[in-house]
Amino acid sequence: ADQVLWEFENIFVLSGQTNGAWTDLTAEFKQLKSAEPGEATSRAILDRVRAFGEYCATFSAEPIKFKGEPVQADAAD
Repeated sequence: ADQVLWEFENIFVLSGQTNGAWTDLTAEFKQLKSAEPGEATSRAILDRVRAFGEYCATFSAEPIKFKGEPVQADAAD
């Protein structure tokens, strides 16, 4: 789960494709996981996970466009 959040932030959030939404998502979930266990903490985690899941279900990103020339194979190969 941590890897998925990291990739979402680094691919979509930092590139601006979420229009500023979900900034510091990894830190937010890390803070929620380290909170005192209890009903309020569980509710906060479930609410945030649900909101993120709903966002992802409707999220559509622009295809990544690569710049530059393709790497040329060495003529000696």
